[in-house]
Amino acid sequence: MNVFALVHCIIPSAILSFNCSIVIQIIFQCIRSIMTQNFNIRKRILYLFRETFCSRIKSLAFIFKQVKQRERVVLLLVKAYV
Repeated sequence: MNVFALVHCIIPSAILSFNCSIVIQIIFQCIRSIMTQNFNIRKRILYLFRETFCSRIKSLAFIFKQVKQRERVVLLLVKAYV
């Protein structure tokens, strides 16, 4: 499994497609695969998760609670992601 590709391609596209359960499953799958790799890679990827995607998933959940229109959510997510 290429963890770098998951972090930079699959997870952002899953976030933009509004499939939070898939995002969470991918994150746990990545973390499991990271645990079999060496310490430096594990440390860098876990840092990347903590600093970027964890906060984006929390903000995604907040946006869904506040905004019901899908088009508005798309605009907010694109602004947050860029």
